[in-house]
Amino acid sequence: MTRDQVEQKFTVCCRLVLDHRLNEAFLLLTDLVAEARLADLSLELEELKITYRNLLSYTFRGVRDPQRSRIYHSLIISILELSDSIKQNALIHSGTRTQLLKREMEKVIETARDEATRNINEIAFQQELADALFGISLNGTRERLPEESVLIPPRMFNFIWLSDKYTEDDLHLIQTIRRSSSLPWHQKSLVVSAVTLSALSCFDEEKFLLLSDFYDDRQQGTWQRAFAGLILSLYHYNGRVALYPRIMERLEAYAADKRFGQDLERLFIQVIKAKGTEKVTQKFREEIMPDIAKIETKLKEKLDLDNILPQDYMDDKNPNWEQLFSDSPGLLEKIEQMSELQMDGHDLFMGTFSMLKHFDFFNEISNWFLPFYRENETLLSSMPSDEDFDREAFLDALENAFYMCDSDKYSFGLNIRFLPAEQRKFMSGMFGMEAENLKDISEEERLLNKPEGEAHAFTQYIQDLYRFYKLYPFRAEFGDMFKASWNIQKSTFFNVALPFPVIRRRLGEFLFEQEYFDHALEIFQMLLDNQEAGDQDIYEKIAYSYQRKANFKEALGYYLKAELFGTNRMWNIKKIIYCYRMLKDATNALEWCLEAARIDPSDIYIHTQAGNCYLDLMTYDKALEHYFKVEFLAPDNTKVLRPIAWCAFTAGKLEIAANYSKAILAADPGAHDYINAGHLALSRGDKPQAIAWYKKSLELKEITFEKFLSVFSHDKPYLLQNGVEEEELPLLLDYLREILA
Repeated sequence: MTRDQVEQKFTVCCRLVLDHRLNEAFLLLTDLVAEARLADLSLELEELKITYRNLLSYTFRGVRDPQRSRIYHSLIISILELSDSIKQNALIHSGTRTQLLKREMEKVIETARDEATRNINEIAFQQELADALFGISLNGTRERLPEESVLIPPRMFNFIWLSDKYTEDDLHLIQTIRRSSSLPWHQKSLVVSAVTLSALSCFDEEKFLLLSDFYDDRQQGTWQRAFAGLILSLYHYNGRVALYPRIMERLEAYAADKRFGQDLERLFIQVIKAKGTEKVTQKFREEIMPDIAKIETKLKEKLDLDNILPQDYMDDKNPNWEQLFSDSPGLLEKIEQMSELQMDGHDLFMGTFSMLKHFDFFNEISNWFLPFYRENETLLSSMPSDEDFDREAFLDALENAFYMCDSDKYSFGLNIRFLPAEQRKFMSGMFGMEAENLKDISEEERLLNKPEGEAHAFTQYIQDLYRFYKLYPFRAEFGDMFKASWNIQKSTFFNVALPFPVIRRRLGEFLFEQEYFDHALEIFQMLLDNQEAGDQDIYEKIAYSYQRKANFKEALGYYLKAELFGTNRMWNIKKIIYCYRMLKDATNALEWCLEAARIDPSDIYIHTQAGNCYLDLMTYDKALEHYFKVEFLAPDNTKVLRPIAWCAFTAGKLEIAANYSKAILAADPGAHDYINAGHLALSRGDKPQAIAWYKKSLELKEITFEKFLSVFSHDKPYLLQNGVEEEELPLLLDYLREILA
């Protein structure tokens, strides 16, 4: 079986178990065991079947068993965990790169574990020696011992990632890493990412608790990654985590810690922004790059690139800059808008750096998750040795560039040696200036106790994950978490660990602004259900969400509730009118139009809708009054000419209709405009002109002759009302057929 087939059957099986459809799950597991030839697991499966049959038999024979609930709960967990084993064993022969790595790792698993333990112990010993002899700290500083080796080698990362269920020895090793005061934060973060990948690959209660422990430590740079891994795993196994008391105890404890809610808010917002990366990249590619291409030649001419770097170029401004952008109107504004998106945590570099993931560095899966640190030997060895290239300034700026994720920093750093010397010099100077600016920003955030630093860590890590799931050469072997709907309002951790209405409200507002109306609706409804009376803003946003989902009946109900607050009335009434019109209720829509007109007699929208309502109700004189007001209030609005001409025609005011029809035909007429002109000419007795206009409407090819006949049939009563003889109409249509043949 292929990987996808195994994963699909496993997902269905878990869903059946969680829906308490155990017999169906047993049938699916039996087929999976047979297809994958897993004879060693078939016995365990049969034992679970027997246990379940006995439970059913005792229950419906009337045997009372006080332990039944406990046994049933334990049985469900056992089936799920057996499903885990069946899936992992079935995947072994799928031929994927991950499984090849796993099979190799299983051959040396004991050696890898011993090597990891020795490595950690050696680091601790080196730290103690350094402290005693030199007073050097390896934790959180840039000082390091000579000839420092890789602390968490790829084999250790793979060992932690590819272990399905952690043994006591595995847990001891990872907890030793977590508690180590010798290991730098970036090495612990690498372990956290390995645990996260492992948790998403195979459920293990201990992995959740490990991630929770790393999160609780609050070691800067590491806890954010642990929190992201914890939330990703909780969401991935949403229906399952409630079965495990130790996980639920942690979540219940977090319910009393407001920091958890704030962390979840920051992380979730960044995940949603990451999901919109393709849209942002497309906007950059389609709206900005074409304009930049237009001015590329002008840039070379106007900026004199060969001489653009005088001694004081840091302070010198290009006098032609604004004139340059005038050649592409709106480009400067678009660039500023994209810069604001970037500073707000949106991912603008995905398209750019996707081209720079070809280095050997990225052949190793662990490097996709490696936090950027300037002492990285691979990075340092790739730095050019030009005298004009300020390596320290470049690394300093790159390390502090919060708007770039770690993966892109490595791409940039590894690529710098391939740039021409002049460009490297320019980069060095530019990054030196950038470093000073970023230091000022960081110091300001520290003094003001701002949380932006934590938010930046979330941003960078989520973008690293996004690149892994979208760009890693073997990404098809991993379920893409960014394709999930992320409706966290339905998740266990949201409902158990996030009782704070203010944070829930902010999440709902963010989803609303990002136009995730389904998700926002559910959060707003939760807020409404948990308070005695909602505020007007919530009612309006619930209504608007339903409106955007084209559920006008529900939208109307909430707009009417919002109207009871008595504020923001004109906006609210306009929405009520719109909903009534979409529900084809012209009578009630008109009633609200007249109410709004009393509030603001000069509102163009209200008069337009009032005219539309009267038109629907076939009260054409009244409709004309309101359309005339629209024309008076907005003389440049030519779209109102059509309903005026039509209402005048249907009301028998042919001269008025003729004047407006003339203006319409002089502008940009369509097929229906020519049909209406034909009706008017026919009503005024000018049959040749009527035929000419009808013929013109069909020559435009906007409508078929069958559609023309349908429109003509609908309009027939108004023709008769304006004095056209009924017996002439079939003759006219036959004549049209003849001249068009």
